[in-house]
Amino acid sequence: TMTAVANFLDEVVLTGSSADGPVQAWDVRTGMQLKAYKTTACGRGGLCKLGEDYLVSAQVSKNALDVWGLDKESALHKFFVGEPMGVVVSSPDGAFFAGGSLTGAAYVWECATGKLL
Repeated sequence: TMTAVANFLDEVVLTGSSADGPVQAWDVRTGMQLKAYKTTACGRGGLCKLGEDYLVSAQVSKNALDVWGLDKESALHKFFVGEPMGVVVSSPDGAFFAGGSLTGAAYVWECATGKLL
């Protein structure tokens, strides 16, 4: 449910590693690992929340962005571009997300359609 997802983010710390991956979710009260989002090695700025239910990660050394459901440990969608991405951000309402490449190019996607704008 939406409340469960919001509570999940209030009580969890997400950590990532540019070399080893995966992004991991840790319970802030107990220190226990809750999830490991597989095959998602991302660098600083390469992970963001998308809306209330998703995460977006920029894959280190790959020309792809992955979208993850907070409740899933495998990517739901992959978005491919012609160059490696460094950072990702999303709009506050979750309608759009953008990736910045290592060369300075910016790419913006509409979430409802998955279309690159």
